[in-house]
Amino acid sequence: MGASDNWRGHRIVVVDSTGVSMPDTKPNQDQWPQQHHQKPGCGLPSARITACFSLHTGALLSYRTSNKHVSEIIRLRQQIDAFRKGDILLGDKAFCGYRDICERSERGIDSIISLCRRPPVKAVNAVKNLGKGDLLIRWVRPLKVSGLSAENLQALPPSLLLRQVKITINQPGFRSKVIYLVTTLLDAEKYPAKDLADVYFRRWDVELFFRDIKTTLGMDILRCKSPEMTRKEMVMYFIAYNCMRRIMYEAAEEAGLPVR
Repeated sequence: MGASDNWRGHRIVVVDSTGVSMPDTKPNQDQWPQQHHQKPGCGLPSARITACFSLHTGALLSYRTSNKHVSEIIRLRQQIDAFRKGDILLGDKAFCGYRDICERSERGIDSIISLCRRPPVKAVNAVKNLGKGDLLIRWVRPLKVSGLSAENLQALPPSLLLRQVKITINQPGFRSKVIYLVTTLLDAEKYPAKDLADVYFRRWDVELFFRDIKTTLGMDILRCKSPEMTRKEMVMYFIAYNCMRRIMYEAAEEAGLPVR
């Protein structure tokens, strides 16, 4: 496999969030206030960033910034146009809401995410048993969704047919850990449970992408004293990061190796 940005005919977009700090000026504090438990003068303004990366190439596809009062799922919704039909969103439990799975599916965007906010479905209650720890399940529309009017809630499908995959992590010296994945990829033959688990474990790569930008390039602590210049500073880091990712992609393509 070469540098192709593809997994079984899909581009995988991995999503996560991080934070950066900046000089303690009043304009920056007004835009990105410090943590509430810190006394004035003892903390720095802090911006939150939610970003979408290509899992295969590491390229930054889109991002949104906000202060601590805006949740990361809202920042992700603001980037929905960065996705293409046929993409797979790979994310953690923060992106496991009924509303968001529905809205992505309407656009032809599949999801591989860890389960959150509800207990896993037991085998006896599944629509179909697809294999060991691999169930076809049905979620019923919740009675209330935060930030959604009753009218818009009723516009969502009354139920979702999904797949739940149980993953057990056995690492010598540590207690076994169980993770439940939820996905819209229902075909167990085309998308075996083991392959879904392998993809989910690669979600860790997004932490390395952020490390490249924040630690290697030095964006962890910004230098500009106004929100306008701070935003420009972040853009310059992202441009530099993507330029290097492009060089890495070309080198991998020439060598016939995965960019990773």
